[in-house]
Amino acid sequence: MWTIQQYNIGTINYMSKKSKNTLSDALNSAAGSVVNHKNDKNSYPNVKSREGKRMIAGYFAPDVHRNLKMIAAQNDISMQDIVYEAINNYLKARGYPSILDK
Repeated sequence: MWTIQQYNIGTINYMSKKSKNTLSDALNSAAGSVVNHKNDKNSYPNVKSREGKRMIAGYFAPDVHRNLKMIAAQNDISMQDIVYEAINNYLKARGYPSILDK
């Protein structure tokens, strides 16, 4: 979006277009330099429990999320524990080795 600024110089009006400032532009200007977090190795420290593992993620309906949260809270376990058990049962049902043994 363009904004128009009007300047009065004597009897002549000059109009100039000013480009839209983005949040990124404002933050970079305030910081004095561009910060690239993607290449910053300290942004995502290694967690011992995640070493040698890969993340699996999915998008589900809000009611699925709510139900899993309720089950986790009622059983004092994490949602990750529920997903881990579900994946283990799925693999075992299809003849693959248990992931709980690893």
